Amino acid sequence: MASAYFPEHIDVQVGDTVRFINESGQAHAVSGSEGLWTTDTIAARAEATVHFQPEMAGRFHGWSDRLIEGRLDLTRAPLIN
Repeated sequence: MASAYFPEHIDVQVGDTVRFINESGQAHAVSGSEGLWTTDTIAARAEATVHFQPEMAGRFHGWSDRLIEGRLDLTRAPLIN
């Protein structure tokens, strides 16, 4: 989306791959709000993938014409009986 993340909230497990597709029309990077991770700059209509690690949990942001934010939440693997 041009000025938002969709979905804004993502439930992930350690080792999952998260794909960010830039539909904003301008290049930008996605960064963890705590400053612990960032993608390379993602060109307009391009994508970046990251392999989720526990330190990536929490809010993330990027800039288009304004600050846009989303959230990665760590979920536990389902129990197998």
